[in-house]
Amino acid sequence: MVIFCTERNSGLMRFTITRSGKWRYYLSKFLSAIISGGLSVMLGVLLFGLFTALLFPGLTSYDVPAEQMEWLLPDGYGAMILKMLGTSFLYGTLSTLPALFLSSFCRNPYIITCLPFMLTYVRDTGVNKLIQSAFTEQNPDKAAYYQSYSSSALPQPYKNAFIRQPRSYR
Repeated sequence: MVIFCTERNSGLMRFTITRSGKWRYYLSKFLSAIISGGLSVMLGVLLFGLFTALLFPGLTSYDVPAEQMEWLLPDGYGAMILKMLGTSFLYGTLSTLPALFLSSFCRNPYIITCLPFMLTYVRDTGVNKLIQSAFTEQNPDKAAYYQSYSSSALPQPYKNAFIRQPRSYR
């Protein structure tokens, strides 16, 4: 986004558009932004998973019954890793859309970069306030409903779509 704003603010954008065409230019910027956003978030999740796997003991080092392993990992480790990488890529692609929309009428690269994060923070703060009010009303169903809108629950809608019968680990 910062490079796009620099290109637009310097006036180089009009020269590029005259060489490549308006639709081709904007489509290439859009695709490069969503792919790089998805790959950057997916790479972060992948590095986190690798460091976690290297620094902490695996589930096999604990005394976990087979029934609980079937509940925790119904499709196995590989499917869980692929699901998390896929949902993190999707989250990264979707998180670039507000910045792309904002860059269409704002020229400040710092506002374009920071505003999506600020909006995510405001949304999470509002959801946490709603969850706290539901708990003070002693309404756990309402709290669970609000919890589904927090950013920590974003990969959850895709979780149940891929679950099949549990695999036996015996």
